[in-house]
Amino acid sequence: MKALKGAYPLRLLSRVLRVPRSTLYYRPQDPPPEEAALRERLRALAAAWPRYGYRRLTALLRGKVSRWGRSGCAP
Repeated sequence: MKALKGAYPLRLLSRVLRVPRSTLYYRPQDPPPEEAALRERLRALAAAWPRYGYRRLTALLRGKVSRWGRSGCAP
C-alpha cells in the first residue's frame, strides 16, 4: 500500500480498494500514559480474578465493592 501511494493518486486507490479516502490518511495515535497505567491495573486484576467479567473488574477497579454474594455485589 505504501509503495502504491506514490505511484497512484489516493482518490484512485481508494476507489479501487473500495475504502473511504479518510482511511488512507488515518494515522493511529498512542494512548495517553494514564490509560496505559489503567490497562496494567486491569490486566493485574484480571489475572488475579480470571473468572470475573468486565462489570466486576470495573467495580474492583473503581473500589466500589465491599463484598460479593449470589445475587451480585454490595456497595
